[in-house]
Amino acid sequence: MRCLAGISLDGPIPGADGADLLAANPAWLAVDAAGESVVGRPCWAIPEARRALMAYASDVAPHVDGIVVMSLPELPADERPAWQAGFNAPVLETYQERYGGDPRQAEEGSLQHLLFVRLKGQMITELFRELSAAADVPLYVATPPSDVRPETALWRHIDLHALLAGDLVAGVIMVSEEPVDLRRYRLHTQRPILAGLMVPGDAAAAAAAVMRSRDGGVLLVTARERTGAEWLQAFAQAADAYRRGRRQRLRLAEAVESGELRVVAGVKPEGELDQATIHGVGQSFQVARPVAVSAVGLLCTLRGAGPAAMPDLQVRICPDADGRPDTERVLAEGRIPAAAFAEAGPGYQWGYARIDPPLALEADTTYWLHAPESTAGGNSYVWRVAPDGRAYPHGHAWSSRYDYEPYDWVFRVLAEDGGAGE
Repeated sequence: MRCLAGISLDGPIPGADGADLLAANPAWLAVDAAGESVVGRPCWAIPEARRALMAYASDVAPHVDGIVVMSLPELPADERPAWQAGFNAPVLETYQERYGGDPRQAEEGSLQHLLFVRLKGQMITELFRELSAAADVPLYVATPPSDVRPETALWRHIDLHALLAGDLVAGVIMVSEEPVDLRRYRLHTQRPILAGLMVPGDAAAAAAAVMRSRDGGVLLVTARERTGAEWLQAFAQAADAYRRGRRQRLRLAEAVESGELRVVAGVKPEGELDQATIHGVGQSFQVARPVAVSAVGLLCTLRGAGPAAMPDLQVRICPDADGRPDTERVLAEGRIPAAAFAEAGPGYQWGYARIDPPLALEADTTYWLHAPESTAGGNSYVWRVAPDGRAYPHGHAWSSRYDYEPYDWVFRVLAEDGGAGE
């Protein structure tokens, strides 16, 4: 394991005593087209700001295995700062010398705009050159894919080709919450290009994100409330629990695929399907003969900025209460982790919950699958639904908020002793 010190291109600038030198020197802040300072964002064309950063790099280098310069985070388009940020005098003077004109008058997406973004990228390359001379340890750059192409990086451009060709970095960490395709970047260099993952400070959520990563070799953590050793211990425990849960989910899915578990009630995902969030919903069903139910399955997907960290989806089997689930009398309950709906990639996936011990059900009796409210922090589970009301003749959907009786959820009730198919 290597320990890397982190430096952010978006400040702060650490001092020898840990103080934020950027906060103490507002003249180092980037300014917008109107000359207003952009809080928390340094202008690296200012010599004093660069010298402060070099001093910090020199101080920290003897104690670490390398320094990672972070161009983070990858922001949604509506949260990105105005691309005009960085109109400090040294940048304007350099732009005037090279291209003429005033970039403050350029329209977003114009050639002048792209030249301005590229110029700031070239200045970042020079910053790496100075860092390389100041710190006698390997340098790494961590950047989201959206920052590496000047024609798409609307407010910042990291020139990976120049950094790699000039031996200014020992490796590149492409940071994304989603799997990153590195093939295009690997065509340009033989040096290491790693896929990194920026994860939340919560160890369990971080473990889930890492376990789902298809090409991850680096982990960047934002933990603050624990020491590094405590966080790593909690992360290892959460990762081990995740692996055990994944093995259990795979065994359950294999049992369904092999026919060891047979569908005794359900709706096939056929025809034109709709969708709805799981906000306290249910589906009634019946079995053709007495069976012991061993598992249930739902066809769902995840929605939101960080849905993989959501609590497990609860799935209950309840008796009928005048055409709705009797949630006061839960007969059995299982849980489906959010990861079950993300492991095979985006889109709708079958997720299964084991019913242990198996639940004995009577023939021609109405039961309900019930999923309580499950939204969290703007994230949600979304369940596939058949909209015509004819997909399942022995039951119907139900919602705690709306009239869903004309619909059927796509579901499976499974038993080990066979029975009627979907």
